[in-house]
Amino acid sequence: MIYLVRQGQTDWNLFKKFNVRQGETDWNLFKKFNGCTDAELNQTGIAQAKLQAENLRSVSFDACFCSPQKRALQTCEIIYKGQIVFDDRLTEIKCGEFEGTAETSDSMKLFWQAIKSGDKGTESFMEFMKRSCDFCDMIAEDYIGKNVLIITHAANIRVIDYYFSGKPKDYDFNKPTAIGMSPKERWDSSLENGIKLRFFSPVELEEIFLHAQQRRVNKYGVVSFEGNTYEAPVELIGKNVIVRYNPFHLEYLHVYYQDKYFGTAKIIDLKTQRHKSVGAVPEESGYVV
Repeated sequence: MIYLVRQGQTDWNLFKKFNVRQGETDWNLFKKFNGCTDAELNQTGIAQAKLQAENLRSVSFDACFCSPQKRALQTCEIIYKGQIVFDDRLTEIKCGEFEGTAETSDSMKLFWQAIKSGDKGTESFMEFMKRSCDFCDMIAEDYIGKNVLIITHAANIRVIDYYFSGKPKDYDFNKPTAIGMSPKERWDSSLENGIKLRFFSPVELEEIFLHAQQRRVNKYGVVSFEGNTYEAPVELIGKNVIVRYNPFHLEYLHVYYQDKYFGTAKIIDLKTQRHKSVGAVPEESGYVV
């Protein structure tokens, strides 16, 4: 069986698939093109990788392959403690002149146009596909029937997944895999066919985009976070818990242990109301939390 991990996101392939959210970098957070730049996992990404390590702890791996890029290496070292084989074929597609710039709908269109031929310093999509498939050929020949852990990046995972599982008919790489159409096309289609789309409430949206970090509840039942102290449920004393939070409102700290929700921690001393990652950014600025 092959286990694909995208900086914290696991994807069990061939016969079983398991997905969790990818480990986050600040470049992900600020929606920047990130190809060859060695961005590191932020605190949310590290916490997510630790959760994935917990999910995979019962799996015995025969081999582990990892992209040499730092964000992948960090994820790998959290999840896997054995020998790691680094393979340049697992590096992210090169973004050329787009590297470090904002990912907008217009820039994404220009990027996809550029990689058709390798224009603007990008890696051509055909070259990227070739090296990804060369790697898959090696796995298919040498590791049949074995558990292989592969830690890589978004575009690589898509190609590797399709190599072993098959690409959906008429799939367009520019469109989301789950619905096979762009958001605008989905919206127009729903109006034409009388389909009612689900809208998320503000509370649901906030929960989806909460950040996460791991903290330990001390012997007094206290959790420290960003200079603040909170009272956790007594049954969690001595436990490593996951705290989820809105970086603009640290007065609310949601506590989870082994995927079970234990409610919000009670504030003991609130010295900092905003996480340092948002600085002085206005909450209504469009900053993605």
